[in-house]
Amino acid sequence: MALRIPDPPSQVTGPLRIWLNELVRTLNSQVANVSYFSGTSPESVITGVAGDWAIQVGSVSTNTRIFVKAGDVAVPSKTSWMKVTVAIP
Repeated sequence: MALRIPDPPSQVTGPLRIWLNELVRTLNSQVANVSYFSGTSPESVITGVAGDWAIQVGSVSTNTRIFVKAGDVAVPSKTSWMKVTVAIP
């Protein structure tokens, strides 16, 4: 599931269309992808770039886990997923 801003309507033309296309492209490049999976880890399952999120939606006997992708933002890969943990004082 990628949270993305859609392109402007085709009725918008001219300089406004060019500006809106650039704005959408810029904003979408700053928004992380969010994916889900049902295994034990997103490693070798989900391809992502640094900053992307993966949410485990396992069975009722498995806690839901959240992973964030580490590594190079310019190089998509299926490795370097890090589990997000919350420290409770």
